[in-house]
Amino acid sequence: MDNLPLPRWAVIAVDEINLRTGPGKRYPIDWVLKKKGLPVEITQEFDNWRLVHEPGGAQGWVSRTMLSSSRNIRLQNDQSLLAKPDTSSHVVAKLQKGVIGRAEICRPDWCQIKIESYEGWLPKDTLWGVYPQENFE
Repeated sequence: MDNLPLPRWAVIAVDEINLRTGPGKRYPIDWVLKKKGLPVEITQEFDNWRLVHEPGGAQGWVSRTMLSSSRNIRLQNDQSLLAKPDTSSHVVAKLQKGVIGRAEICRPDWCQIKIESYEGWLPKDTLWGVYPQENFE
């Protein structure tokens, strides 16, 4: 066990990950995720296994070695990446639902995001991978 608070966020650290029906290799594979960098929510721990939920609703047990503590986010809908944390700010890029980026800073209502060569701000409530009450730099 990591002895870190639950629930918490993690990121898929490998190209392909098996979601199992229980915490161990003897349990059948229920889902296979093929999206390195995808943020997942850890809700339970058992030994070296983590119960994770992905944005589409699938859940399953994975080895903790397949996860990273990076802070990635996934867009819940089409969004405009803004230059500043203000709805009247100029648009840096138009982004589609499902795009994954790195959360650099999160404040009460906005997060600064880096997606490939673009950097800007998105409303926190449009992101999968950060809790509403969570703030960090």
